[in-house]
Amino acid sequence: MKYRSLVVALSLTAIVGIASGARSAPDSEVRPGGDELAGLREDRAALDRSLRPAVSDSALDELSVGRYWHAAMMMRAEGAADGAPTGVLTLARAEAGWDNWPAVLALLDGADWLRDLEDARGLYLLGRALEHAERWEEAVERYVAYGAYVGMDTPSGVPAVARGARAAWHAGLTAQALNLLVQLRPVPAVRSWTAAELALWAAEQGD
Repeated sequence: MKYRSLVVALSLTAIVGIASGARSAPDSEVRPGGDELAGLREDRAALDRSLRPAVSDSALDELSVGRYWHAAMMMRAEGAADGAPTGVLTLARAEAGWDNWPAVLALLDGADWLRDLEDARGLYLLGRALEHAERWEEAVERYVAYGAYVGMDTPSGVPAVARGARAAWHAGLTAQALNLLVQLRPVPAVRSWTAAELALWAAEQGD
């Protein structure tokens, strides 16, 4: 009798377990795990950033008339620093306008879209920020990349080449500095000023 009762109890337990598993199986199949949830959140955040307007017309108006600090403050209040790349780059331009190079560095360092917007203007701004931080070799890389993109002898490329020569000299990359000076041959005035500045710096260092 006890044996029969035990068998019945075990059978009922098994049936209940199977039924519970059948009911819970669909939930376990459709419920995303922790990694999947994190991925979904990241995708949603990226979509929200892509749909968010880059910057307001009011902030652009401030930028256009040279009120860079106020424009930057407005853009940050609008969330541009965490928004789409166009907004981040516009904010970086505003920060650069009042020489806030640490902010420019924080906005652009590591961005993978700098060549894709505004004729790669972000490369030049990042070069300036890296130069300000005395990260000379990295600055040279950005200046050279920007000059190659827009043309070394173009109105936009010439300042990048000149600054690249200066940064290369500071980095101890003498051969590259001299090579960049050669690239300035079509603009002898800029080439002479840059060479004179490097010579003065070398004299101050006792070289």
